[in-house]
Amino acid sequence: MASGYSWALGIITILSMDPELSQRLDVNEGARRIANFLTVMAEELKIITMLAGYDDLYEMTKDDLRALNREAANITGLKLIGVEDTV
Repeated sequence: MASGYSWALGIITILSMDPELSQRLDVNEGARRIANFLTVMAEELKIITMLAGYDDLYEMTKDDLRALNREAANITGLKLIGVEDTV
């Protein structure tokens, strides 16, 4: 989730530093895409919360989350999906 947001901010930063690229930027289209991304992320969080058995995202704890790969597990300290011990 966060990687998509970071990517979008990186693109905006690059565009703002290069006048030629900045001129080609369609601000309204970019804003629409970012709004769409945030809307989709919010919906996915609602679904994940519901599937975890909670009514509110803030009821979830770190123990409810799992990393999808070893690198993410090492960075976040989350348990690796399918493995009960932390990596």
